[in-house]
Amino acid sequence: MFDHQRLAKDEFVNELGSLCNSGASGTMFVVTSENHQAKIVLQDGRIIAAFLRPLSGVDVINALAREQQLTFSFNDTVLMGVGVGSQVLPDTPSLLEFMKNGFGTIPGFTATAPTKTNATSQTIDSNTAAQAPDSATQGQAMDANSVRQALAEEATEFLGPIAGPICDEYLAKCGGILSRQEILQTINLLQRDINDSDKALRFFRSVHSRLGL
Repeated sequence: MFDHQRLAKDEFVNELGSLCNSGASGTMFVVTSENHQAKIVLQDGRIIAAFLRPLSGVDVINALAREQQLTFSFNDTVLMGVGVGSQVLPDTPSLLEFMKNGFGTIPGFTATAPTKTNATSQTIDSNTAAQAPDSATQGQAMDANSVRQALAEEATEFLGPIAGPICDEYLAKCGGILSRQEILQTINLLQRDINDSDKALRFFRSVHSRLGL
């Protein structure tokens, strides 16, 4: 796993290209200038998916191409969440060139040119809640800053220093006081980012113990 680095966009693309050229598999976690989190999924050196809520695929590459600097870390676990296997993308060299040169066109693909990338809240289905008990929607409320600190510190073991910005992204739509349900939903999202069942369970148990859930 690479620790987080902040690089100019062209240098970032070079780093991503090096990973691709080496045949790497894993997930690159990217934080934009507006503190939004993107994910670029690699498999055997190919870019197979990209996400930046609410965007996906080529639209994410376009959004990142408009950035001046990017912060990233790389985890060798391949994210296999919803939508990873269903994206149809151009070949990886074309995507890298597209990202480096800015907004343009790739034959057969159209990217929407956003004026601003807005993070949107993610709905968690009750069937995928992070092993939450039936009383998940009840119970104590907690200070958002205290919860954010606890989540970031516990997640850092598994996601590296990028855990803090990821927590900021997930909590951006919440107020100063978090309900038990909001906390459990955020834990669930972080478990998905860890994407290793044993490590995710360790995170789940440690953060539940720390927060007294």
